[in-house]
Amino acid sequence: MKAVVYEGPRAVSVKDVPEARIERPTDVLVKITTTNNLTTPDDPRMAGAAYGFADIGPLRRQAGRTAALPYGDHNSPVVPEEAGGRQTDYVMLSDIFPTGRHVTELACVRPGDTVVLYGAGPVGCVAALSATLKSAGKVLISDLHPDRLSLVEQIGAIPIHDSKGPIDQVKHTNGLGADRGCACVGYQAHEPQGNEHPDMTLNHLVQPVKFTGTTGVVGVFIPRGPRRPGPMYREGEAAFAHGMLGFRVQNIGNGQTSVKAYNEQLYGLIRAGKAEPSWIVSHELVVNKAADGYTDTSTSMPATTAGRRSSSPGGQLSLTARRHALGAPSPALPSRSRKGTRTGPAGCPRRSHRTTSDS
Repeated sequence: MKAVVYEGPRAVSVKDVPEARIERPTDVLVKITTTNNLTTPDDPRMAGAAYGFADIGPLRRQAGRTAALPYGDHNSPVVPEEAGGRQTDYVMLSDIFPTGRHVTELACVRPGDTVVLYGAGPVGCVAALSATLKSAGKVLISDLHPDRLSLVEQIGAIPIHDSKGPIDQVKHTNGLGADRGCACVGYQAHEPQGNEHPDMTLNHLVQPVKFTGTTGVVGVFIPRGPRRPGPMYREGEAAFAHGMLGFRVQNIGNGQTSVKAYNEQLYGLIRAGKAEPSWIVSHELVVNKAADGYTDTSTSMPATTAGRRSSSPGGQLSLTARRHALGAPSPALPSRSRKGTRTGPAGCPRRSHRTTSDS
């Protein structure tokens, strides 16, 4: 079968790989009919990984037409048959939609809040959508790409070109600052001139977020980056304005998304027609053309920078991922009401304690 394989920095190919097979009693074979691309990492140690997410390393159970999932009863949520016509929405439940939702939880976004986001890539766009779904009063989003900024305008967000800096964001809050901030870029943040500064978006959020405000961080930061500029960044360190953060009495929530903690609620929003995360998709490709999608994305062609691409192994898209082995599908997604499950940081302030001035 055909599979998309990470070869090295900025190098992705489509190769013939063995069909996935069941190796353990708890495995489930999943038929892959729709998937998303992911920006290529630049670490050669990940070479040989099959997408999905290259950081999990080389896989023998390749991600192509089929994939073998361990502990399938837990890891393979089932969408309804009628989802076939909306698979580009449902496929977002695998990563992007929960991640965008997660950063708004980390930032403690609540109805009426003013929210400022850095990064209008797929995560930032869906984070803006999530803030809107949570009835945020105003959503500001900063990026360098005009096509991305025009995209977020479609959901009522206020686009800000990043070259104008935090001062322009504060202007849109009547000088008071935003209640919440969302960092959706990570260690590959860079200036308009193209110079990389891994700490840039974190530092830029301290100023537009008000005194006692809260920021959520879901941008990827890594402990070591051999190709990063400068010795500090290569060791996973950053020059963060911690003194100003403390002076402004701000909180930061950080942590990897627990996708399954959000799947059921987001599944319900999609099924009810209240959320269409596929609005970020710019192109749909067959798997043989998937490498071209990565090339276009890494060279920042205007038509592709706005959204995440979808691809399918066949000619036309069909159901996103359907369990078709080892037992009958479940009638609904697993309950998220497990003891101890928590989707937001413990430090989210209570509404009654929310300050009303930034003096």
